Amino acid sequence: MARKKKRGRPERQRRRRQQQRQQYEELDKYPVLPPHAFARIVRDLRTLNILYQVIEPPLTKKEQEQF
Repeated sequence: MARKKKRGRPERQRRRRQQQRQQYEELDKYPVLPPHAFARIVRDLRTLNILYQVIEPPLTKKEQEQF
């Protein structure tokens, strides 16, 4: 009996990013405090609202151990 492959976190994140790309139009993206923080300005294509998003890359394993 074959087991179904469990979908992991990376696949869910990929799917969520793809949905966001379809829902939002990126107007601008720039570093705020590289490599720790970036900003992205997008337009919601359904409501036409402008959103400011903060992007923080995930911590590495070494950084997680320090906290």
